[in-house]
Amino acid sequence: MSESPLSPGSQAAIDALRERLVYEFAQPELLDVALRHSSVSRLLESDEVVDNERLEYLGDAVLQLVVSELLFHQRPTAQEGWLTTTRAQIVCGAGLAQAATLLGLGPALSLSRAADQQGARRRTSVLAAGLEAVVGAVFLDGGFAAAREVALRVLAPVLARVQNEPALNAKSALQELTQARWRQTPDYRTVEVQGPPHARRFSIEVWLGARRLAAGEGPSKRAAEQLAAGAALELLLDELATSGDQADSKD
Repeated sequence: MSESPLSPGSQAAIDALRERLVYEFAQPELLDVALRHSSVSRLLESDEVVDNERLEYLGDAVLQLVVSELLFHQRPTAQEGWLTTTRAQIVCGAGLAQAATLLGLGPALSLSRAADQQGARRRTSVLAAGLEAVVGAVFLDGGFAAAREVALRVLAPVLARVQNEPALNAKSALQELTQARWRQTPDYRTVEVQGPPHARRFSIEVWLGARRLAAGEGPSKRAAEQLAAGAALELLLDELATSGDQADSKD
């Protein structure tokens, strides 16, 4: 008997995941979709098999809003740059993958056999996307209040770690990464300055060699550079984390 091309999540892992979410789905099929990796739909090549990519998109937006609201109220004197950079640390691929691992999400995922054998259950990008999809499923099933409660619960370890650390100097972190990895220093370029002298808005782009990484806008050059650096740092960390996913796309 030939081996199945599919590698479904174990029922024990799915049951444990439901308990850790502390949420009961009125539409349990939404959780099934949230746990279905895109390698399954590509393998089966069926329009009737829906994977978790659309729920991932929705869950990402929900998580961004939940964390933004939390930081806004917890740090009433924090500047926009700190809020944006701290949120980026929490909802980046590495932060979400950490939360997903603690939740036991990996063993609950359904993948193609090839993706599973290539270690997809442990990949940062797969775990982060799966967590976003689960939050998106809760949002569709129970609304924003339910999704917010679940999101804060599963992100609690990441929130505790990030919030207890000093504010990240994104420019320094970005420079450390680019020099260690590519032996290059980021270049910050002022693109535009708008507004009267008492209310300036600076638009800054950060480049690495010939590549434009990201942009930021703020009330000062320093704030705009920090925002641009934070966005660039998140981009590069996610790219490094997912650099092993290319084989996954051929499953």
